[in-house]
Amino acid sequence: MSYESSYFFASSQNPSHNSPKILSYASNKLFLTIFIPHNIASDNSSLTFLAPDSCFSSCSFKNNISSTRSFVTSKKSFILLIIVIFTLTSISDNPSRLELFNTPSVISHRGGGNYAPENTLVAIKKGIELGADAVEIDIRFTSDGVPILIHDATLSRTTNDVYNRSVSSLTLEEIKMLDAGSWFSEEFTGEKIPTLIEVIEEIGNDIDLFIELKTTYPNSDEIIVSIIEEASIESHIKILSFDSNL
Repeated sequence: MSYESSYFFASSQNPSHNSPKILSYASNKLFLTIFIPHNIASDNSSLTFLAPDSCFSSCSFKNNISSTRSFVTSKKSFILLIIVIFTLTSISDNPSRLELFNTPSVISHRGGGNYAPENTLVAIKKGIELGADAVEIDIRFTSDGVPILIHDATLSRTTNDVYNRSVSSLTLEEIKMLDAGSWFSEEFTGEKIPTLIEVIEEIGNDIDLFIELKTTYPNSDEIIVSIIEEASIESHIKILSFDSNL
């Protein structure tokens, strides 16, 4: 493959860089830009490489730079170059590094609280419907030791409990009497606060579940773990908490 009339260029993104600009033009070529991490190159420069279908070819330079012939390399060398790029970007802790192989996960907060009443089954279903990779929920315990989905320590913000009672003061039966949907929209009137068991039964192992424990309860860790193990979904569960006592 001939590139006798082709011009390539590599110029620094840093305006203070003194390297000459070398103009480029060629057909049937692939450009690959590498952003060198800060801990590799302090000037954060950008380099441009040319890779034809099977090898690197010749190049000619303008701006009073002597014409030259580039070397020809094999496909193995090109593969090696890709490996080097991956290695450099992987070892860098610079957030601006080139992300070739990393895909961010989307976690639906409080089930899907922007689209339905938070920490309810309908919110979780909405989060899954919108394509989330995982669902995050908040867990507190009733007075009779049942893990339920609710963020606040009291009930008035996300239910119709006019007394604003604490979650831990009510039994599961009393919690189930409350409406957890109408505060968000009349469309969700009658929605109930679900238990952790009900959520797991609803979603199974179709999606990862992030469980945030909001408060302590006697043997809370054993209760949560036994529910997870009974459902055989250990690989789909992440447990977290901001409470250092848990």
